[in-house]
Amino acid sequence: METVFTEFLLSDDDSDNDCDSESTVIFGAVLQTFLQRESRVRIDNYISDVVAQFTAVEFRRIYRISVDCFQHLCQLLSTCPEMSVRSPQFGGRGRISLEKTVLIALRYLGHQENVRIISNIFDVADSSVIVSRDRFISAILNNLKDRFIRWPSGAAEKNDVVRKFREKRGFPGIVGCIDGTHIHIKPPTEHPQSYVNRKSFHSVILQAVCLQDMRISNCFAGFPGSVHDSRVLRQSDLWDEANMACGQNHILGDGAYPIKTWLMTPYRNTGNLTQIQKRYNAAHSATRSIIERVFAMLKGRFRRLRYIEVQQIKTVNEIIITCCVLHNISILDGDAALDMMDDDEEDNIQQNAVNNLQGPDQQGILKRDQIAANLQ
Repeated sequence: METVFTEFLLSDDDSDNDCDSESTVIFGAVLQTFLQRESRVRIDNYISDVVAQFTAVEFRRIYRISVDCFQHLCQLLSTCPEMSVRSPQFGGRGRISLEKTVLIALRYLGHQENVRIISNIFDVADSSVIVSRDRFISAILNNLKDRFIRWPSGAAEKNDVVRKFREKRGFPGIVGCIDGTHIHIKPPTEHPQSYVNRKSFHSVILQAVCLQDMRISNCFAGFPGSVHDSRVLRQSDLWDEANMACGQNHILGDGAYPIKTWLMTPYRNTGNLTQIQKRYNAAHSATRSIIERVFAMLKGRFRRLRYIEVQQIKTVNEIIITCCVLHNISILDGDAALDMMDDDEEDNIQQNAVNNLQGPDQQGILKRDQIAANLQ
């Protein structure tokens, strides 16, 4: 190839034709790139020679889930059509194996490494990293999301959640805690300014409800970072479903949310709270803080959530929800990742209280007063 380019550039063609001149410049640039390009350093047999030698601690540190959870995840995905492995056709390369696909996706989600680094590690093309990521995400969202992210079902399960929440600070009737967190993203091509939040970086909002064991029972992602938490809630499915899902119980939310019979918020502190109201707020805050720890754990385990550098918002949202599913699977497999919590998590952007927007919910206010009066 070098000989072809060199002979072309050294030819005696003195034509002044603009097209010929442009071709010379293009071929010259190609040759310059070709001559300067460094050879890529790939790792042969990385999985069999390197990963297989990892200790359980090393595997978890790099792939962000335990070995047992990885094996469980592969088992869960083995029947998913998105992960089927086709035989090579016409002499081409076969599809990447299920285990390798999962490892590539976990490496992508668990770190901020660029695609080129991951492709070198696994000795695949850059495009294969994206294909593996997308296959993995599709399999998770199409087959595992509804199984692992779900509301407590049945009286026994709900009562167990309520009891365990109440054991923390005596707050009755809790079936979850809600909040929103900002996921830093690359500025999108369409309406980038709408994604700038109050801390002046581009983001989308992840709204989540968590249980007492830090699993996520409901999540919704994708609204631009400039949107208020209360509006995100109203546009999510939770707004229409929560009343029936909670029944006589409720979830806890901060002052950014409106008070409802199914959503208990704190009393707004204007300097004249009673002791009963202060006691309520203290119990509410101490109990609700679990959702903030969930976000810190989620971003600490899956570091891709610290900054997602992809162009399509749809892909951003799919990455976020996939991480939420993996978060739940890991917890159910006995790995809560308390040691991975992101201590630098500072995206808790304070928003104005909206408890009285569109008129107060009198039944919600009455219910809050009754809970406050009965708290010990």
